[in-house]
Amino acid sequence: MNKREQLFSHELKTMQFFSNLPGEELLEIAKVTQEHSFNQGTAIISEEEEGKYFYILKSGKVNIVKKVDGEDQEIVNVIENAGDFFGEMSLLEGKPRSAGAKAATDCELYIIPKDSFLGLVKKYPHLTMHLAVSIGNFLRRTDQNLVEKLKRKNAELVQIYTDLRRTQSELIQKERLSTIGRLASSIIHDIKNPMTSIRGYAQLLNEGVLAPEKIKSYSEVIIREADRFIEMTTDLLTFSRGELAVKKSPVELNVVLEDLIFSLKGKFEARRVEIITDIKCRGQVNMDRSKFRRALENICYNALDAMPQGGKFVLRTTEEEGKAVISLEDNGYGMSEEVKGRIFEEFFSHNKDLGTGLGLAITKRIISEHGGTIEVYSELGKGTVFRVRMPLLKGDI
Repeated sequence: MNKREQLFSHELKTMQFFSNLPGEELLEIAKVTQEHSFNQGTAIISEEEEGKYFYILKSGKVNIVKKVDGEDQEIVNVIENAGDFFGEMSLLEGKPRSAGAKAATDCELYIIPKDSFLGLVKKYPHLTMHLAVSIGNFLRRTDQNLVEKLKRKNAELVQIYTDLRRTQSELIQKERLSTIGRLASSIIHDIKNPMTSIRGYAQLLNEGVLAPEKIKSYSEVIIREADRFIEMTTDLLTFSRGELAVKKSPVELNVVLEDLIFSLKGKFEARRVEIITDIKCRGQVNMDRSKFRRALENICYNALDAMPQGGKFVLRTTEEEGKAVISLEDNGYGMSEEVKGRIFEEFFSHNKDLGTGLGLAITKRIISEHGGTIEVYSELGKGTVFRVRMPLLKGDI
């Protein structure tokens, strides 16, 4: 036994893991052990490589690392006490390394080649027992580290979840406020039409030069428009809550349409829009008269907006396969394919200074509630046609 081996075996004896090993075993270990230095950041072991050495820490600190998310590495344990060892599992199992090791600081290690290490384990059961106990302690520390890490991760996830819930609540509140604002804007836009009619006819009455029949007629228009104003605000608020109560009864379709045209005539003429009617279907439809009229009014007012310089508006009806077909046609500026595909969306508005586009969304819902359908045909520069199909009551033509 040379002097180096004696000094080395004495040095091993001072380390906790080797302190209880017999002198003969320590000398055998000293004979096959090499010393190596590693600079901070150096990879000592690469994950998944074949195990070739058993490592014992002399000084410094080593991180046991595991790959996560590609090339990133997570520290799963730390070797920092003189005499602590690593790299044994791959040698004992004959499998690739399950983790890597990196110098956390400048460090010095004792290294035993694989064959020498396995020979010592086979020859000295005492060493094997010490090794098993130390491996158990190491695994407990690793498990504890993982448990602590999981606790931290769980706390982070709880905090993230709490933050997300708070952010979600804030966004929902902002969206609610935004929706209220948009509904208010839409109501203001939509009530302009009946209020304008009321004001116009009230002015005519105020002049005091009208014939009694005109007074009666204009008064009826004012009452009807005031009622429509109330109905519109109710519809908008009901629509915002996802409700739209419809009370249906048999109604002569032509009567509803003629009444609609009468109420719109003055406004259309004021905008130099000619109204043409061609009503051929005179059957009965089971409908909520005021709400159905509201649906058609939205289409008519859109047509008026599409003809700011004047034009022609045609309302015609026919009967096809037991259904009333109502066509509302204008020769305004028309719509692009993109706009045409979105006009029934809630809050979608096109070429309007005011309003948020609830009108046609309401129209579609009202018609659907009546068991009808609505289609739109349009081309830029060539006008627009809305076609509404409503089921006729049996026996009507």
